[in-house]
Amino acid sequence: MKSEKFWQQVLSDVVGNAISGVIIAALAFFTIDQFYKTPDLNGLWELETQVTGTSYKPFDKLKVKYQIVLIQDELKLSGTGEKFSEKSAGDGVIK
Repeated sequence: MKSEKFWQQVLSDVVGNAISGVIIAALAFFTIDQFYKTPDLNGLWELETQVTGTSYKPFDKLKVKYQIVLIQDELKLSGTGEKFSEKSAGDGVIK
C-alpha cells in the first residue's frame, strides 16, 4: 500500500515537472524575439586595420581602410566591398 502511494507521488511529480518545463520552453520560444532582436547591419560600413608589428619594413604601421556595403534580409547577410585607402608610416596616403 505504501509502495503504491509512493509511485503515485513520483508519477505526479514527474508529470508536473514535465508540464512546467514545456510551459517555460514555450514562453521562452515566443518571447525571445521581444528581447533579442536581430541587429540591423544594412548600409555602408568603413573598416580599418593596422599592422602593429612586422619584420617587413614597408608594412610596418600600415593602415588600410575598406568600404563595404551590407544588405540584410532577416538572417541572410550579403554585400560587397573594396579597399579605398592605404597609409604607410613614411609614404603618406596611397590610393
